[in-house]
Amino acid sequence: MNRKDQLFHELIRAKLPMLRGGVYRIVRNTQDTDDIIQEALLTAYREFSSLKNESQLAGWVYRIAINAAIDFLKRKQRIQEHEVTMESEKLEAVAASEPDAGQADNILALEQAIQKLPEEVRQVIVVCCLGNLSGSEAADYFECSENTLYQRVHRAKEQLRKLVVMEVENEQ
Repeated sequence: MNRKDQLFHELIRAKLPMLRGGVYRIVRNTQDTDDIIQEALLTAYREFSSLKNESQLAGWVYRIAINAAIDFLKRKQRIQEHEVTMESEKLEAVAASEPDAGQADNILALEQAIQKLPEEVRQVIVVCCLGNLSGSEAADYFECSENTLYQRVHRAKEQLRKLVVMEVENEQ
C-alpha cells in the first residue's frame, strides 16, 4: 500500500464518523450524506497532490465534504425552484388553452392562490397534487411517513381552497 492509500485508509477509519456528522447536519438525509462523503473522498484522493501538508489531510477533506454538502443544497434548491416554475407554467398553459372563460378564470385563481401559499405548503401542493409522484415517492421526497404527508396535503388543500374562494370572490 502506498503512502497516499495508507493516509486515506487511516483517515476513513478514524474520521468517517466526524465527516458523516458534519455533512448530515447540513443535508439531513443519510443517503445524501453517504453520497456526498463518497464524492468528497474521491475528490480529495484525486487532488491529493495539491495538499501541502499531509498532517492537514483530515481538515482538508472535511472542508471538501462541507463545501460539497452546501453545493448539494444549492442544487436541490434550484431544482425545487425550477419544479415550481414548471408547474406554474403548466397551469398558465392550461388556462390559456381552455376555451371556457369560466374555467380559465378558475385555473388562474388557482394559480394565484398557489403562489400566495407559504413556501412549505406550496411545495406540498406542487409535489403531491400537481406532480406525478406516488404517495410513497412524495413521502420520501419530504422525508416523512405517508400518514404525515397525507395530513400535510389535507391541510394544504384546505388553505388552498380558502385562497381560491377569496380569489374568485375578488374577481366578481
